[in-house]
Amino acid sequence: MDPILGKTKLDCRGVGRGGLYKSVPFQRTALGRLEWQVPRLCPQFLKGDAGLTGEMAQRLLGRPTSTQSRPTASVNFVTCHDGFTLADLVSYSDKHNEANGENNSDGANDNQSWNCGVEGPTDDRRSRRSSRQIKNALTMLFLSQGVPMMLMGDEVGRTQQGNNNAYCHDSPLTWLDWSLKGRTRRSPILQTADRISPTAPGAPHPLSAGARAKNGDRLKCRGTAHALGQPDWSAGSL
Repeated sequence: MDPILGKTKLDCRGVGRGGLYKSVPFQRTALGRLEWQVPRLCPQFLKGDAGLTGEMAQRLLGRPTSTQSRPTASVNFVTCHDGFTLADLVSYSDKHNEANGENNSDGANDNQSWNCGVEGPTDDRRSRRSSRQIKNALTMLFLSQGVPMMLMGDEVGRTQQGNNNAYCHDSPLTWLDWSLKGRTRRSPILQTADRISPTAPGAPHPLSAGARAKNGDRLKCRGTAHALGQPDWSAGSL
């Protein structure tokens, strides 16, 4: 085993002929299965879509329905290089790819995003609601069993101005402004990421997936209980 790369998590995308996604069970430590359902499920759950409580609980517990692999074989993520940044996911209900020169016809139309009431950036109450939604998403990501993958800049609110297909840009639209971390050091979003990230300086948060894996603990999701010890995973559960 390579001394440097031997313990590095490599993601494997099971894509068959024709571009169709195939779920492939991976058991080796170095291979991680990207949980493609989570990027859709988490935004849907965040914006209050009904009937998702039970499935979201299974993801938090590290019990993917697609395979029988152990939880550490999963690479969980909410946003990645493809699509909206996390800040844009809670600031735009529609894509804004006009800068790509294709009349906004490129990029996915179904992003499961919600602008919290106002399309685009704003400094009013909507902005505070968006900040809470970002913190909610980061909390779900870092508490889920498995290996979390966070898009660069999500911890400091990086935006692509609603562009969800910015592959053709080498400009400030896609660059990470490293000064953001210094300017947002007191930001609740950055503080939340620092607090619950498995790689945070010092001891990880006791509820983080990293801390639980180290201690051999499992997260218990109880849902909205009808009575003690009787969780409600029905479609109407909150």
